[in-house]
Amino acid sequence: MAKSKDLSDLGKLLFPDQPELHQATPSADAAAGPRYDLRVWLDRKKGNKEVTAIAGFGGSDSEGEALCKQLKNHCGAGGSFKDGEILIQGNHRERVKTWLEQQGHRVKLAGG
Repeated sequence: MAKSKDLSDLGKLLFPDQPELHQATPSADAAAGPRYDLRVWLDRKKGNKEVTAIAGFGGSDSEGEALCKQLKNHCGAGGSFKDGEILIQGNHRERVKTWLEQQGHRVKLAGG
């Protein structure tokens, strides 16, 4: 038997008499909404305070504010959404990156 390079043929082997199982089903991510390519970096603002900055958000202001609120709750910190950029008080780069990836966004850590 020849080896298959992906698992899409596995259903045909296990259930050859049920062709409806072979059709691709839409993923849950497709219905969840738009996904963005975001950049996350550590910045310093007034008084040398650290903030985690997130840029690359292409949605509306209301969607950006909602995402900002979710991130603030997840990190347990304050923050704001201004000019298409989310700022979270403190150094939360890894926590923000992990959470955004779980939400289906592509995230790149920037700025070293």
